[in-house]
Amino acid sequence: MRKTMLALTAAALLLVGCSQKTESPPPQTTPPPSNNGGTGGNTPDPNGGTTDPAPVAEKSEEQIKTEIGAKLTRMTDAKSGYVLPNNNGVVQDVTTLAEVTEKLRKKGYSLPLAETLTEEFFKEKTQGGSTQVIIIARDGYPGVFEPDKEATFTKKGKWTWVIEQEHNENMLHGPHISTYEVEVLKDGTYRLNAWTNKFQ
Repeated sequence: MRKTMLALTAAALLLVGCSQKTESPPPQTTPPPSNNGGTGGNTPDPNGGTTDPAPVAEKSEEQIKTEIGAKLTRMTDAKSGYVLPNNNGVVQDVTTLAEVTEKLRKKGYSLPLAETLTEEFFKEKTQGGSTQVIIIARDGYPGVFEPDKEATFTKKGKWTWVIEQEHNENMLHGPHISTYEVEVLKDGTYRLNAWTNKFQ
């Protein structure tokens, strides 16, 4: 009888031990916010960043304008901005458009803008049972920022700037006014939240 009681007690302890293991909280499925590519603060927003950015170190407005101009020069140029590394038009290290969008977001484009650029310049192609992402051969996105031309910088909020620049002599797309919205992030970098063009 005593052996039976010991066996039952051992079985009960084994079950308790197993149930404790299975009752541990499930692994987190939502990835933690990333600081590379333009996220900061603690509250996520639809752009893949945050709603309460606060730069690490205060910068003068002139320094911010200079840095924003340099950022726009890179981000609005196809080669240095939204065309990802590729081999004869096949994008390297991605197999889906979602991965392209994520790479663009990490480069400093807002999520909606990254999705727009992905749709405009990339497509999936299945060949030989595998999927590749290829670059669509077309003219670049209109509104390339020209650092040597005049532009207006206006503060929209504490950390957000709206920049406008006229492109009156653009032979490729025709005359237009480009508007860019740039956000200063917590780590002192910048995210291009919006990039629109009004054609004249």
